[in-house]
Amino acid sequence: MKPQVIKTGLGEELVVLSSRDYLALRARAGDEDAEDEMDALIAAERIRDIESGRDVVLPGWFADAAMKGDGSVLRGLRKHRGLSQADVASKVGISQGYYSDVERGSAVPTLDVLDGISAALDLDPIWMRCLERRRVAGA
Repeated sequence: MKPQVIKTGLGEELVVLSSRDYLALRARAGDEDAEDEMDALIAAERIRDIESGRDVVLPGWFADAAMKGDGSVLRGLRKHRGLSQADVASKVGISQGYYSDVERGSAVPTLDVLDGISAALDLDPIWMRCLERRRVAGA
């Protein structure tokens, strides 16, 4: 929320902030009570996001493997499982070339293909849907 500035009749400028922004400002200024309140607020927001399906908690091994993919989450996860592109493609029922394009980001997978890749990599499909939601056809 953008702060609102109000000018009084005497020319004094007053700033109106949301209570969340005010709390964050106090926390940044070193108010320990405000820091504690802000931590609790952020934790509650993350829990709501997880419960609503807008966010997921990923295990450490997943994040580590994804980061080892040289820019490709799918490549890192596939290598973590010890699979070739042909192995994954065969399990999904797509060509190795198409899988390669999906892995490189030059092809946009459908939800069915993404779910198939999740199954081939023995992953919860919700994880992949959250990671790849911006580039899934029909999502």
